[in-house]
Amino acid sequence: MAVASELHRDDYWDRTGLAVLIAAVLIGPLSWLFDLQTSYSLVKWTCSENRRWILIAVSCASLTTVAVGTALSWMCFARLRARANEAGSDRIDRSYFLALSGLMLNLFFGLLILTSLVPRMVLSPCE
Repeated sequence: MAVASELHRDDYWDRTGLAVLIAAVLIGPLSWLFDLQTSYSLVKWTCSENRRWILIAVSCASLTTVAVGTALSWMCFARLRARANEAGSDRIDRSYFLALSGLMLNLFFGLLILTSLVPRMVLSPCE
């Protein structure tokens, strides 16, 4: 019975867990890309309409999405931390590395979005 439950737990990281891990890793870069491209395309319109709050809202939405990605990465990291081995020879070890990478990527891209949010709050879009 213990072997079957162990196989079932490991099987999670081949299916659902893997999808969650991949989503957690990709959410940060995709949110930053969304923030950068959307804000860039809206600058002229926000300048002419004097609606700079839209650029701030785009950044806040991107930061919220990054926070979700960070939470997903942390959830996977906490779940795998006790079972992972530094040798890296098992899928649990690789999933652990992916969770840790997702955590670091989301924090990095969250910082990038924050650094672009500060000028949007201080300067007008026309400057």
